Amino acid sequence: MEINYNIALPEKKIRNGGNRSKESSAMLNLVNDNNMKNMSLSYDNETDAKRKAATLKAFAKKRKINDKVEIYRIDNIIYVKKVVKEN
Repeated sequence: MEINYNIALPEKKIRNGGNRSKESSAMLNLVNDNNMKNMSLSYDNETDAKRKAATLKAFAKKRKINDKVEIYRIDNIIYVKKVVKEN
């Protein structure tokens, strides 16, 4: 083992948090657009739909928009419905 002092340090890498998926971007567009009421996402098989539904629910919870959308899955199709709160 070799220990060195007073060395030139490399630049620290900055993480940007990764790229947002198409589905997550579409869900944010749904929430922010007043003309859209719902959307559906269809997948080739049920396994992919289950996985993506869980990801979308976690994304909504992390972004604190889970009270603005209702996400559910039937077979290989995910449905996202905008929840309108009454005043």
